[in-house]
Amino acid sequence: MGPSPTTTKLHFELGHATHTGLLRAQNEDSFCALFIDSAQNSARHKPVLVAVADGMGGEEAGEVASSMAVRRLVDQMGRHFAAAPVLSAAWIKAIVTDVNAVVAAEAAKRGHVMGTTLVFAVVQNGIAHLANVGDSRIYRWRTGTNELLRVVKDHSLVQLLVDEGIIDDTDRYSHPRRNYVTRSLGDPNTGLSDENPALTLQSGDWLLLCSDGLWEMVRDDAILTVLRSAQSAQAACDALVEMANANGGEDNITVVIARAK
Repeated sequence: MGPSPTTTKLHFELGHATHTGLLRAQNEDSFCALFIDSAQNSARHKPVLVAVADGMGGEEAGEVASSMAVRRLVDQMGRHFAAAPVLSAAWIKAIVTDVNAVVAAEAAKRGHVMGTTLVFAVVQNGIAHLANVGDSRIYRWRTGTNELLRVVKDHSLVQLLVDEGIIDDTDRYSHPRRNYVTRSLGDPNTGLSDENPALTLQSGDWLLLCSDGLWEMVRDDAILTVLRSAQSAQAACDALVEMANANGGEDNITVVIARAK
């Protein structure tokens, strides 16, 4: 059961950064970090949408899939809020299904496999509604605490092995099939989001979304250290991308932060 309704009016500071990394030829990640026009909210308290998508597939298909997923998400969110709606877990799942259908249709049109992960958070009146497909992540850090909370679960082979007790959590970083995802957009059978509990946010909360190019290169404790010392959401994003590259930069890196104030 989700949090009770709230009328909390939070102001959000947004930050974002992306980089190809040191080993890849192109950046197949896409993202958004924006405020949504809404008939119900003032300019200062517009709903917030933050999202990260990590594309997969050859011949630039991954870049197409991730950018298409984010564009469709932004478009559908805009249409939804233009009607001054109330968000629900069922609608969040439905929008993921819609985005998946669009990506799958484009893959069929092109005649080859392409896909993308997707995580997003949409925040209205202090409540964050979450969706995830694949192994991109959403974290929450509450200023002054020692816990960086991962609020969605990876859809990946290594996560299944961790859940079954076959490997330790730290083994996910070196497992030979650590990049194998069990769900992705573009696949009609697996492009589904979990029904994640909504989060009630308060001033001082940070929502961090990232592709695996960040969390595989920068462990959670190091991410937390950066957040603690960052003077702004943008400074944190820039520092985390720099750290991921310093640690090897083995994949595309994307970080998006929404900081509640």
